[in-house]
Amino acid sequence: MVSLTALAAGAAIAGGATFLALPSGKSPQVPLAIGYEGADNARQTDEPPPSDSAKALSAESSSPGATGSTSPTTSSPASSSSAPPSSGSPSQPPSSSAKPSPSPTQPQQPAPPPQPDAPSPGLAGEVVQLVNQARSQFVPQCGALTVDDRLTRAAQKHSSDMAEQDYFSHTSKDNRSFADRIRAEGYPRPGGENIAQGQRTAKAVMDAWMKSDGHRENILRCGFKTIGVGVDTNGFYWTQNFGF
Repeated sequence: MVSLTALAAGAAIAGGATFLALPSGKSPQVPLAIGYEGADNARQTDEPPPSDSAKALSAESSSPGATGSTSPTTSSPASSSSAPPSSGSPSQPPSSSAKPSPSPTQPQQPAPPPQPDAPSPGLAGEVVQLVNQARSQFVPQCGALTVDDRLTRAAQKHSSDMAEQDYFSHTSKDNRSFADRIRAEGYPRPGGENIAQGQRTAKAVMDAWMKSDGHRENILRCGFKTIGVGVDTNGFYWTQNFGF
């Protein structure tokens, strides 16, 4: 079965919407959203309504190894019982032929403090790392993007909203644009947005975005200085928000 994922960019894609052929003959439409060249200077406003077929997913869209479970992993509890210290064999009477020499008591060294595991950056953090790797490779003069908590909140809220309300668009159900959502979090200069749905890993979604001109343009745009990424694993809705 052919694997299909849906994605969209907060930037113009040359020639308008991109279509992918489905085996059934239907074509999913990639919606577009507004991006900005500068403050309030719109560079793309066309956003056709999302197609239902754009969200069609194959059950074989990823190998089991790349599948992120939406249910929490339950580990077996460690045993809380411990065997009492062994008393050993019964004491033998001391031999009259030899006296045991006392051994010096060695001072007990304190156990080293446990080393914390390296924190996992999570899916959103992995996307940020891959974005900055791509910028380092293709536009090293532009520098890395800095994570901004306000953009991260806007991105996560949009991913969760799409998952909960079962839609895929840059425009929220309450008719807010990505710029509206970013400003609502207190960030004054929204720049662009990429969204995607269905990819199970950070690498998979970045590969999809980098193969699309509009998404790639956002990722590599020199004018963008900040980024926030959100992902909801209930359907794997991804959002990248960029700021000036």
